[in-house]
Amino acid sequence: MGESVVQVDSARKRGVLLEAVQVLADLDLSINKAYISSDGRWFMDVFHVTDRLGRKLTDDSVITYIEQVGLARLRRKERPSRVCF
Repeated sequence: MGESVVQVDSARKRGVLLEAVQVLADLDLSINKAYISSDGRWFMDVFHVTDRLGRKLTDDSVITYIEQVGLARLRRKERPSRVCF
């Protein structure tokens, strides 16, 4: 099996972690590990996720949703953000 790694970079201090987790939860994904780091202004959240069956994400529609919808939610915070795999 394996895990997919979702990385969220943002200058936003409040709410980004919650928004990122909500996007993943909306898709019924399991967060197996998470690493949160910051240099005081820029934040990087890294999530190791699997689908309901414990598999790496392979569904392009799910990946696209995370990239597009997740990023759109983060951008509403009016700060630069980036979501990548």
